[in-house]
Amino acid sequence: MRKIAIFASGSGDSARRVSSFFSEGNRISVEMIVTNNQDDSFAESFTDSGATVATFADEMFAERPEDILGILKGRGVELLAIDKFGLPLPEVIQKEYAERIVMLNSPDVAPNAIVDAFTRIDSEGTGKRNADPDKPKTVDEEWAETLKMDYDPEQVRATPPPVPGAHPATPASETIGGKNAPGASFRQNQQDGRGFQQNAGVQSNYAQGNAEPMPPTYLVWSVICTVLCCLIPGIVAIIFSSQVSSRYFGGDIEGARRASRNAEIWIIVSFVLGVLSSTLYLPIMLIA
Repeated sequence: MRKIAIFASGSGDSARRVSSFFSEGNRISVEMIVTNNQDDSFAESFTDSGATVATFADEMFAERPEDILGILKGRGVELLAIDKFGLPLPEVIQKEYAERIVMLNSPDVAPNAIVDAFTRIDSEGTGKRNADPDKPKTVDEEWAETLKMDYDPEQVRATPPPVPGAHPATPASETIGGKNAPGASFRQNQQDGRGFQQNAGVQSNYAQGNAEPMPPTYLVWSVICTVLCCLIPGIVAIIFSSQVSSRYFGGDIEGARRASRNAEIWIIVSFVLGVLSSTLYLPIMLIA
């Protein structure tokens, strides 16, 4: 897994786009979002993507950049991305990640910029390794050798998809730089099980091979109950029925189950109200 860190201060639009794009990937992951924006809403905006948000006071970037660099290296970050970061990048970090810093100028092309940067890094690494045959192979080269494929550094390759449910648990929060490190907080946003927004180039759970059967939609029964029983509960049932397939193929398996259950409940409500209204209507008409 190739790990990146994104330095962001403002709206973080490009950072959120990259985090969401690679949230279910198996080749590149956003290891952490580094920011001086101490507004809680900024960190909460990355909850759906599961990205780790590390917030530092401005003084730490100026006075203790070595601590930030130690965190980046300790978490295995290979590439830095800059999304309208409001402070100068500390010189010690620039020197360590020379030639491995990419600017995110637009949310639409930000994921491509990350992929292109890793492609360039791998290409340069291949040239150096030809001069030094003892240098370890990259992950892509090892997979190409395992699969008996020709390795092309100009082409982005993907490792096999991750095993569902195999993501290691991470602590909800911890302190960066020890208990006495001033102005540092660390937040791990856990995914809440609602799946993810399917983006271009990112496969859904269904496409990745999680062939769990789609829950029943009950659409036909919803329409029948709307026409023959009670109108309003029937319409609600139709709405939930239509959400089952869209959520399922979007990778939100749990959301599809909930929509299916809600559709079933409102079908029953429509049927019961229809029976009750019919039962009461006949005596009232006879008495009238």
